[in-house]
Formats: sequence, C-alpha cells, structure tokens
Amino acid sequence: MELQKLTVLDTARVREELKRFKNHEIEGAFSGFSGRRLYLKFRESSQILVYSVGTASSYIGITNELPDKLEKSLGGIDGYYFTDVRQSNYDRILSVELEKKDRLGKMLAALLILEMIPNIGDVYIVDKDFNIKSSLRKKRKKIYKYPGPLKKPTILNIDKDRLEKIHDADLDPFKEIYGLNKRDILNFSLSPEADNDELLHDLTEYVLQARKPGPAWIIARGDEYIGYSLVKPILTRDETAIEIESALAMYEQYYSEVAGRIDEKKRIENLQRMCKSEISRRRKKISRIKKELEESRKADLYKMYGEMILSNIGRIKKGADSIDLDPLYNETGDKITIKLDPSKSPSANAESYFKKSRKAAGSKMTLGNRLRETETELADLTDIADSFEQKPNLMERKLIEMGLLTSDKSETATRKAAERRKPYRVYRATCGWEILIGKSNKDNDELTFHIASKEDFWFHAWQAAGSHTVLRLPDKSSKPDKQTLLEAASLAAYHSKARNSSKVPVAYTQVKYVRKPRKFPPGKVLVEREKQLMVKPANPDDFLPTR
Repeated sequence: MELQKLTVLDTARVREELKRFKNHEIEGAFSGFSGRRLYLKFRESSQILVYSVGTASSYIGITNELPDKLEKSLGGIDGYYFTDVRQSNYDRILSVELEKKDRLGKMLAALLILEMIPNIGDVYIVDKDFNIKSSLRKKRKKIYKYPGPLKKPTILNIDKDRLEKIHDADLDPFKEIYGLNKRDILNFSLSPEADNDELLHDLTEYVLQARKPGPAWIIARGDEYIGYSLVKPILTRDETAIEIESALAMYEQYYSEVAGRIDEKKRIENLQRMCKSEISRRRKKISRIKKELEESRKADLYKMYGEMILSNIGRIKKGADSIDLDPLYNETGDKITIKLDPSKSPSANAESYFKKSRKAAGSKMTLGNRLRETETELADLTDIADSFEQKPNLMERKLIEMGLLTSDKSETATRKAAERRKPYRVYRATCGWEILIGKSNKDNDELTFHIASKEDFWFHAWQAAGSHTVLRLPDKSSKPDKQTLLEAASLAAYHSKARNSSKVPVAYTQVKYVRKPRKFPPGKVLVEREKQLMVKPANPDDFLPTR
C-alpha cells in the first residue's frame, strides 16, 4: 500500500482552511502517541485541530473528540488567539500568528510553527526573536530557523522564466516542479508537451482551485484507500471517489486509515525482526555457554596439573614454557605436557592452575542452569517466530510474557524498554556474579550510593564520561579474580564515551572509597585508592543482560 504524502500544495490548502480558526482562543494543547501527535482545543469550536508526524507522513487534520491518555503539551499556549497563518518559503511549514493580553493588558505575540515534514517534523512556540519557548518533541534547540528555500521551483511559485529553463533543458516539467503528485498529474488534461503559456495558465488555475477551502476527495479501489485529491478527481478504472466536507477532515480520515495499516504492518515486521535477533542472541549464548561448560569440566584436570607442578618443582627450570611430567596418579602412563607461564615461578604456575580449577568448579552449576534456561527460551522464540504470520497478536502477548516487550503497543518493542524501571542494567560475569551499569547521571548516584554495598567493586572509564559500574559481591568476604575484574572493566569501557577506542583505561576501587561532596552535579564523584586496568571495550552480546 503506497502512502500519498503531503506536498507544498497541500500545505497551501491547509493554510486557507486554518483561517476558519481565526480569532479563536486556544483552550488547551495535548500530546499523545509518544509525543508525535498534538491536539489543539478551542473555546469557540467543537472541532479539535490534530497535528501528526510519523516516519512516512505528517499532516494536519480535524476531529471532534480527544482520545484518552493524553498529556498537557506546549506549555504557555493556553489563552492565545489565532490571528493569521503564513506559509514559509512555499514549503511544508506553516506559521500561525498568536496574540493574547497579559494580566496588565499588555499584548503578547508568539508564533506557532507547524512542520508537515515526515519523521523530522515538529511543532514549536517561538517569541518575536524566534527563541523557542516550547516544542512538541522536546528538542534542545534554543533558536528556531526556517529551512532555506527549495532548490527547485514549486507549483506555488513557478513562472514563465523557470518553465522556459525547464523546457530548454528538455526536462519533464511535472518532475521538475515540487508540489505535484501522481494524482495531480492525472487530474491535468494538458500534456507536458503543451507550450509554456498553456502549461503555466493551467498550473495557475489548478493551484487556485486546489487551495480553495471546500470539499476534498479520498480515492478508493474496493475497500482500500489509494490516494486523495484536492479537486474533483479524474478517475481510472475500478476507482471511486469519496467526497469529504473539507481537506482537514479528509486528511484525518485518510491518514488514520492508511498510515494506521502501514504502521501495523511495520509493527509486525519490527516484532519479527526483533524475534529473529533474539533467536540469534540465544544461539550465540548457548554456543558460548557450552564452551565455558567444557572448560568448567576441566576442574579436576587443572587441580592435578597444579599438584604435578608442586610435586616436581625442583625439576622445572626458570623461564620454561612447558614441562613433560608423569601422571600424578598413574606412574606407568604416558607423560603429560603442561604449559607454563615463563614469567612466573613454578609455584606461581601451580597456583594459576589451582585458581582455574576453583573457577571452573564454581561456575559448572551456574553454567548448567544458564544453558537449560537459554535453550528453553530459544525453543519458545523459535515457536513464536514460526507462528507470527498466522497469530501476530497471540505471539506478541507471548513476547510480553517473556519480558521482551512492553504491553504498550504504541511504542517500538525492545528488550530494554521491557525492563521494569530500574536505575541500572544487569549483566552477569562468567563466574556468575552480577555487574550493574547505571543508566543516567542520576541513576549513577542511585546505584553507587544507595544500591551497591560498600564492599562491592566500583568501575569507571578513566577521564571519559560514562556509567558507574558496580561488581556485586556474593558476600563481604568474596574476592574477585583478575578475569572478573577485567570483564567488569570492559563493560564500564563500553558504557562510556570511549567505547570506540581499541584500549580504554578504567579506574576501579571499592564502593566505600567513592565519595560525593556537596553541590557536586549528578554522576560526578571523588575516588580514592583506585587502581587501573587497560581493557578492550566489551561486546554487550557477550554479557546478555539478565532479567
């Protein structure tokens, strides 16, 4: 289904029809659908003005009632009166002049700027110096600037000189003039080969007719809307025209229907894409866990290697990178080659193998549970992906039950948005310990000073803005090994401005040595007794967040 988009000619029509609200007082402004729709309510009219911006369309229409679950928007606009409407640079931007008297009777002036541009469009209230007082989508711009003039002529400002240049360049005028869509061209009885005088005359007459307030038409084929027309349309085979009392009413009916269907299709496609992504994540995780499980099964072997080294400590030469030894418990078996770190002493090499043994033994049960849980999730996700086409709503509910979606269908569903609001993300180190990552500056303070224990370990990228990262200890006596410290540090590096660097210095200490002096801004702290690790920023997929 192809969506017909508003043009500069549509904008000119909207300008004329908005004049019906001249001298009307704005009673309130409300936003909905994640801040992408604006409703303006007037004291003198039962009709409500609707502004909508989506990824593929943006329009202004009218409706007769406000939907539920709206929020107040555009603070300060209440009480202003519409006085006039202008179109900027023959573009898809309208400026509504506003006036009201303050308590002392002084006249105040403002502009309500409406951008009918898909995806990036917004609504602004600006003062006479174009200082932005409020906006629908809460952008951080302070001064509003109109976009520059369009590079091509539009149907609203085309003249004979420009037509002659198009003709001399042997170009199609219908493709070189902004503001003409397929339906407009179909409505023309004059062909592009007509002389410039005839074409200019017909274009001018068409503009006068199209921008004049009055009825507009939705074009349908069967039950499907396929376009609209601002003038009485010339129809092709199997097409019908539905007459609507005004263009503003037509836009609301057309886009609510067509954009709604397109949005629903995209929503299902996004859900399917997300489902495939989650399946891929689970498969990678299962592969990773199996490798770790294989390593964990070597606990007894590593312990034997350590004991063999200690039993033969006098035979190991300094700087050796390996040694062949008889099995500890089977003197007649083949010799075993044990790899050594030449920079370490024999006893230190033995201790390294004992540490590997303890880590492998400790993680074996945790890894087994994680493997079973992930395999179950993979099976559920695979069933959901296979059934999405037939039962999209049922499959969506299952994703919600799994915690991968919110129940709010107006938002794009992602795993992160599905989490209950916590001031931190949760990852899990290879050893099974939790690593907590602050989500914002205020959340950093909440994590470090109200959630983390004093004995936990605290990490932050050195001299780079980033999240506070806390390695949570299972109990006060626990001591993290080097691998776990490196994993926490690599996550701290990733959640910082230095994430694109090949190596990042990360400071770490215990939480009890992190202080926050009075009047320090959110997220800023003083650190004592810190040490430093050089790490490569983590790949978050290697630390799938826990729920």
